[in-house]
Amino acid sequence: TRREVTQVDSLWASEYGEPYETRVGASATEEFVKKNASGKRAAHLATHAYFLPTHCDEDQPLDYSAPLNQAIGLDNPLLKSGLFLAGCAATPGHTDTTSSEDGVLTAAEIASLNLRGMQFVVLSACETGKGQLYSGEGVYGLRRAFHVAGVRTVISTLWPIADQFTAPMMPTIYDHSDEPLSVRLRQSQLDWVHRLRARGLSDHPFTWGAFIAEGDWR
Repeated sequence: TRREVTQVDSLWASEYGEPYETRVGASATEEFVKKNASGKRAAHLATHAYFLPTHCDEDQPLDYSAPLNQAIGLDNPLLKSGLFLAGCAATPGHTDTTSSEDGVLTAAEIASLNLRGMQFVVLSACETGKGQLYSGEGVYGLRRAFHVAGVRTVISTLWPIADQFTAPMMPTIYDHSDEPLSVRLRQSQLDWVHRLRARGLSDHPFTWGAFIAEGDWR
């Protein structure tokens, strides 16, 4: 993930020539995202994500004493998807950051942010494109939350992804900034397919096809 972020930094500086800010490790807090995301042109979030399905395995009863599992019983589907940021794994009564937040940025919290004017957000984490489906309403999850907040285009994933595949692919999205975002994402995936074939490896879509772009691709 650090490799991915470093490459994105370099390409953003060379292609866009605009100021940017990078947060990694303990400084990548939920509090920072909430306070600083507004007014930005883009955001790249490389972290872990979660999606809690509506129907759970009956053979594995839920532990309702666990705060995260309690979200399954809530009516708001935007509480069943989210991103893990710094401090989320801290033990009760202890945190490794100075943030007053719990480190779990839910889709419900994202939907309440003011991200109008943000052209795109990249969610480089597992299953960020999944959500709870409502007939006639669509999918409620991270993608919908960012659109509600005002983001024009959301790049997300449909299944779990591995860092060794993601790190080389993601920087291509920031290359050739004069091309539509959908074209850049497609080129990133094609480049990875060619690299796999050149090395005699399987080009199965599982390694490159998880990322999708949704929204205004211009």
